[in-house]
Amino acid sequence: SGPMRQLVRRLIAVMVGLVGAMALAGCDVTGTITVRADDLVDLDLRVIVEDGESCAWNLTGVRTSERRNRGGGRLCMLQGTVPAETLRRWGIDIAHNGEQLQAVYNPLGQAAVPSADQFVPLSDVAVTVAFPGQILESTGVVEGNTVRFTDVAQLQRPYGMRAVALDHAGPRWSLVLPAVTF
Repeated sequence: SGPMRQLVRRLIAVMVGLVGAMALAGCDVTGTITVRADDLVDLDLRVIVEDGESCAWNLTGVRTSERRNRGGGRLCMLQGTVPAETLRRWGIDIAHNGEQLQAVYNPLGQAAVPSADQFVPLSDVAVTVAFPGQILESTGVVEGNTVRFTDVAQLQRPYGMRAVALDHAGPRWSLVLPAVTF
């Protein structure tokens, strides 16, 4: 019953992702996410959630503190390092493919243009994602090896917030290796 177990695991993963996205519903997120080549992610984020919501997200390796936000709601601060797979519970997918790292936040799961009535889980965002190497493509604003996401409307566009970068400094290995062999 291997295929059935895989199906159940996938359904559980989807439900956990939806619950995580709903827990961040309508929040503001600012800060920095550093994607490392060893599939670990450093977080330094500030998240404003509505009054009555908790900041206790129980992420091993992450210090979480909270306080009342001047503009209303609660200010949650998350700082620490987690395995990339841990972020999937919030709909953030970070994958290592060869010499590339890809980070995607696409809570609507859309490859095509979603309908205007779909709920976007963020009301404001100002997050910088740093990579070990050159950014190859992105839906955000690229500067060096960082991408800045500030447009919540990007979540209503195909592929959401997305960046692909090298997992190392310097050029692609496919450009370096042929030159070295001569």
